[in-house]
Amino acid sequence: MHHFHSFAKAGDCVHNSSPLAMSGLNDNNPDVKVVPCSDPQADARVVGRADDTTDGEAECRKYPGAHSYFTYKRGSDKYLLCLTSLKPRPKLTFTP
Repeated sequence: MHHFHSFAKAGDCVHNSSPLAMSGLNDNNPDVKVVPCSDPQADARVVGRADDTTDGEAECRKYPGAHSYFTYKRGSDKYLLCLTSLKPRPKLTFTP
């Protein structure tokens, strides 16, 4: 059975039901699904994909606007997706 996000590619939008990626942290156990970019659930747009690597720091520097990434690894199959957030990122400081 194919894992769905082997189909995620640049330009796709995704919803991550794990809160980690949305906090700007890098998430290596994401629960991500591809959704239409018009879907209110869309959290991020894929701006780049790199196969056979999980070095997101190096790869995602190539994509201006990439805020976060996630890596996918199963056996020898591995890749990462560089993401740009579509939602306002949570701020750590609150102004009254």
